Amino acid sequence: MNVNESEGKGGILLIEDDAFVQDVVKHHLSSQGYEVWVASDPEAARRMMDEHEHDVRLLVVDSGLPVQSGESIADELKLRFGKRVLLISGYPRPGEPEDEEYPFLQKPFTGSQLVERVEELLG
Repeated sequence: MNVNESEGKGGILLIEDDAFVQDVVKHHLSSQGYEVWVASDPEAARRMMDEHEHDVRLLVVDSGLPVQSGESIADELKLRFGKRVLLISGYPRPGEPEDEEYPFLQKPFTGSQLVERVEELLG
């Protein structure tokens, strides 16, 4: 039995094009009992959601994706699958209040900041 099965926290789909960020996020969330699927572009994210729809509890989406904006793919997947979303970005959102629909975590973040934010969103 692996950590994910024993803790049963569910799954997270990370939509991020940077391989280093993918590895770091997956490591920290997996170590806390989440199953993490990684998509590097919106098309891969759509395929993974079709395959893992019932297991995914949260979408963690880089707002600065090169092909389609993170907000745009988040809108599409949230509408289609009804999942919660956490946007991440290396660019600040100056002057914008916390968005309840799309909470935000500024890069760079620590593993504990990421896990705390995810657990806050998932309850």
